[in-house]
Amino acid sequence: MTLAATLPKQKNILYLNPLQQWKYFSDPRSMHDWLRERYGDLVSLHFQGRDYAAVLTPQAVREVFSADPDGYEAFWKESFAGMNGEGSLWVLAGEKHRRERQLFAPAVHAQHFRTYGQTIRDIARFHTEKWQTGKTIRAIETTLAISLDIIMRLVFGVEEGKLMDEGRAVINALTHSAHPLIVFYPKLQRSWFPLFRRYTRAKANMYAWMGQLIKVRRARGGETTDVLGVLMNTHDEEGRPVSDEHICNELLSILTAGHITTATALAWALYELGRDPDVMKKLRTELENLDDKAD
Repeated sequence: MTLAATLPKQKNILYLNPLQQWKYFSDPRSMHDWLRERYGDLVSLHFQGRDYAAVLTPQAVREVFSADPDGYEAFWKESFAGMNGEGSLWVLAGEKHRRERQLFAPAVHAQHFRTYGQTIRDIARFHTEKWQTGKTIRAIETTLAISLDIIMRLVFGVEEGKLMDEGRAVINALTHSAHPLIVFYPKLQRSWFPLFRRYTRAKANMYAWMGQLIKVRRARGGETTDVLGVLMNTHDEEGRPVSDEHICNELLSILTAGHITTATALAWALYELGRDPDVMKKLRTELENLDDKAD
């Protein structure tokens, strides 16, 4: 039975109690294992007054990505609209989502992948070469640095200098200010709540930095293939340039979706490789047989 056929038949909804909610966000791995053992491919969860389908197996994930996107809504729309902007790609659906995705299409064209791959490889090597034999490392620190530098190069188009240093600082401040309480409890996104005030200050500093970056890029002129350059040269259906605020909202969405998430996945991958010598050996063999110029 397909996922699409299963979803409407999910009669038993799990109403998450406060303890389960806390465990879902503080210890997601064990909570996932418990849900998968009890419910299988997916489970309907009731949280914050709404029902959600939690996908729990690789097969179910494949079905989600291959299904008609019009059958889904943006996840946690109220929260992410409050944090990233009403018009950002993160919270759009249907035709609006498709139009917004087209803005990014030139930046992710296949012709750029070879260059992107080389950039990513250079950044990864730069950070991993700092590791020393016999010393314990915290993988997440390295993968966060790799993820951030890739975003700085391929999304913002910044390579070095003062703008790079300032960008790292404001992005790190914003990342650490996005507390789970304001992400998963949007009613706390109010000026009276200290954690949200901290986030809005960090976001304002981030937007100020992006505004300065846009100004520098306009003064420099020319077209580039990074995401910021593509957005700066994009026009809406009426031929008007995309506003700076809209550009900032989209760049924030990319940062939110691609920084910590990617770094965490990479850190877990390194952890799992360390636990399985056979898989590690197989990976080393594959890497040793690659040509230096291979993608």
